Amino acid sequence: MSTPVSDLLSRFEDHVRKHGLFRKEDLLFLAVSGGLDSVVLTDLVHRAGFTFVILHVNFQLRGAESDRDQAFVEGIGSKYRATVMAKRVDTKRHAADHGLSIQEAAREIRYAWFRGFLVPSPWDNGRKFVLTAHHAGDDIETLLQHFFQGSGIAGLHGIPTNNEGIVRPLLFSNKNELEDYAKERGLEWVEDSSNATVKYTRNAIRHELLPAIERVFPRVRENLTDNLGRFKEVEQLYRQALDRHLKRLLFEHGGGWRVPVEGLRHRQPLRTITWEIFSRFGFTTGQVGGILDLLDSPTGRYIDSPAH
Repeated sequence: MSTPVSDLLSRFEDHVRKHGLFRKEDLLFLAVSGGLDSVVLTDLVHRAGFTFVILHVNFQLRGAESDRDQAFVEGIGSKYRATVMAKRVDTKRHAADHGLSIQEAAREIRYAWFRGFLVPSPWDNGRKFVLTAHHAGDDIETLLQHFFQGSGIAGLHGIPTNNEGIVRPLLFSNKNELEDYAKERGLEWVEDSSNATVKYTRNAIRHELLPAIERVFPRVRENLTDNLGRFKEVEQLYRQALDRHLKRLLFEHGGGWRVPVEGLRHRQPLRTITWEIFSRFGFTTGQVGGILDLLDSPTGRYIDSPAH
């Protein structure tokens, strides 16, 4: 069932207002790829009366198609009379130089650039936010990716609505609603050919895993969306309990940090608390067992953190 244009716009405005995401006096930077989701986000933000600048990253991964996307986004800027700031990057070189996958490199480049726009300046009149067009489907895919790759409770809450100024105001909507809106509004968008390949994990989840699950559980998307809300609340309770443990276990001393052995030994659940303490110093999940072994080891034994 399609969502009327006016309904999606009013739901967008209600969602922004209810969660206090941003206000009319704030400056918004919209991350626009030229695809359906970001085109709809741009139209909604424009119709709702917010002030915005469009950001576009040309990753130079798809040859002429990447340049086509940049030109298309520049055309969107002209349509809405908005400033467009485009960044061309050699993603493959960045990946090779830093030992990253192409996906990791693109993400690192993108968000490092975005966060630069959030740095306060003397001439700011209001707050600044970067908006991305992630929707409920992206939230579900993130949940499944974290679940199957292995993650703590934090990985099960999906995509945060606001992560230090990076805001996702479309998480309340799904892909079908965005497409219905775009068609009713006569909006045009471009398709990224890489979205069709399943060599990327997220695409494999989208095109193969979720459809297979839906054949057994037809309401899996609705149920996972409901679970995401529950997981967010569970994490809040988890963090409250964890903070009480950390206040008693983690102490700054002599330019470093100390954890009392006896205090840690008698905490439960021991493995979870140990992971939460030491992960912040760069230790991995695979090292938790070794850290626990140190509780009963002779003086002088130690484990190095890969990050420190």
